[in-house]
Amino acid sequence: MKVTGENIYAHAADSLEDDFDIAPVSASDPEDAEESDDSEQVQAAPVKRKDPVSVSKPKKKVKFHGNADLSSMAPIEICDFFWAKLRNTFPDSSELELEPAKLREDSCFDNSSFEMAHTIADFPAFVRATVSSSESLSQRSGCNGAPIVLVITPSAIRAASVARAIKDACGELKVAKLFAKHLKVEEQTTFLKSSDITLGAGSPNRITKLVELGSLKLDRLQVVVIDLFKDPKHRTLFDVPECSKDFFHFYRSCILPLNSNVKLAFF
Repeated sequence: MKVTGENIYAHAADSLEDDFDIAPVSASDPEDAEESDDSEQVQAAPVKRKDPVSVSKPKKKVKFHGNADLSSMAPIEICDFFWAKLRNTFPDSSELELEPAKLREDSCFDNSSFEMAHTIADFPAFVRATVSSSESLSQRSGCNGAPIVLVITPSAIRAASVARAIKDACGELKVAKLFAKHLKVEEQTTFLKSSDITLGAGSPNRITKLVELGSLKLDRLQVVVIDLFKDPKHRTLFDVPECSKDFFHFYRSCILPLNSNVKLAFF
């Protein structure tokens, strides 16, 4: 089913639903007083020395000792990976402070059950595998702005590619582009309030903002897919400090309060 923006002004519909190209983006100490030639020695005034400046050493990063290939990870390994990334993102927070955000095994999609390659062409099949029933993806809920799946990507360019791949493979799904580049919050709010979407793909910062505004609803959310696409420097979302902080802010402020069976899946 082709998505149209008939009920929205044209500019918002085109930017939110149509494909488009995005342009990439010693000081030395004073000498001691010497003795004089006289029989009596003149004692030099004590020299005040500055206390050495204490420099706090950066905390060591928490290393993940499991399988580096997330595509074949079991839930217990994914939880360890998630915990390591959480602690590295907030090194000044104690384990006790971070404990509530610890990922549980029953909240993870078992990547070892997905036997296809983790390429952009396989993204639609991965999304279908993560939901409780693939049939639910094509069902309309009558609740606008409430996706079943959210895909978190490290950039707008990647989000546009993911959205395009899913629309091309699953034409019946209504996909929302939830990132900042070329798209205004007001346009996305108008689109979400009038659209029964199945899936949203975007950056964690913009998705969090739309949730906080109330235009993006999480009432029927089943899965959050974290896209671990590597940039030219071989960095994932978790390796870029600002992106990692944005993601964990979204997770802790938007997902954890749901107290539901929302699963996290790592692609």
